[in-house]
Amino acid sequence: MKQNLGVLVFYIACLVSLIFIVIGTVLDDVLLLATGSLFIVCAALIKAEFNLHVLFWRKI
Repeated sequence: MKQNLGVLVFYIACLVSLIFIVIGTVLDDVLLLATGSLFIVCAALIKAEFNLHVLFWRKI
């Protein structure tokens, strides 16, 4: 996977997981909360597998 595509997929997975978790919390839906949590795990696995150097707010 190319670097730019991997970063794009990572951010999309994080965004989708955040949306699912917020909607699941508002609607009190356990399935959406679980799906959002699994999207976070998928994003972490994508980041680890393809050695993506993703910065969230600043360099350390």
